[in-house]
Amino acid sequence: MAKAAKATELLLYNWVIPIKVQVVPARSIDNTPPTSTIDPPGGTLVPFLLNVTIFCKDTGSGCRRIVYTMDGTKPSFSPRNGTIVNGDKASIELFSIDPLTIFDLRFASEDKAGNREAPQSALYRFP
Repeated sequence: MAKAAKATELLLYNWVIPIKVQVVPARSIDNTPPTSTIDPPGGTLVPFLLNVTIFCKDTGSGCRRIVYTMDGTKPSFSPRNGTIVNGDKASIELFSIDPLTIFDLRFASEDKAGNREAPQSALYRFP
């Protein structure tokens, strides 16, 4: 998160009356989208049950939320498509008793400034 800048006080004179003014430096603007990583990575063969975690990282304003889908559709915050999790981490449990099941997990993150990353994807297959 960006460090707050220190304010400076100035004493100005309007004819005879002193006026005290506080000058606050401008904040930096966060235009950089967050980045997401996933663990374990896509391509992992799933024996029966797999816990997958999506991590969001943002060096500007910080992570606000993560959206994901498990059916291969494009995740979206607005209009909403998928499961939205607040914060910088989403935990997902993949489970199937059906052989040859494929999960097409797609995900994206949004930071507190409203910047959104492009959706990413990871495939998981049950043998």
